[in-house]
Amino acid sequence: MGDQRSDRGAGGGRFVPAPLRGLWAAITGWLREQSDLLPPYHIYQGSDWERRAVGDRFYLVVGTDEVEIDGVTFRLLESGETIKVRYTRRFKAINLDRFTGALPPDQRCDSSD
Repeated sequence: MGDQRSDRGAGGGRFVPAPLRGLWAAITGWLREQSDLLPPYHIYQGSDWERRAVGDRFYLVVGTDEVEIDGVTFRLLESGETIKVRYTRRFKAINLDRFTGALPPDQRCDSSD
């Protein structure tokens, strides 16, 4: 047999025609974003956290995770506050609660699930 060409790329993956690559990327990106919205979520609760701004993105460092938050929340939080953060597998905050008093010992969980 002579020289045969394969429709597979160098990585051996599925061949996607050039006009469909953008559509394929949009569909897979959308699916990835939607799957991130499904439980289980991580939860951090405590007062040992720090804020970090990188360019135009804002983060809370909770335990070993860097959770992305919006700019308004970033400016409203004060160091030392007791907070509870629920966030996705891709480290985007879903909700954040601030507590004014100390938490009872049975409600403390200074780690992610």
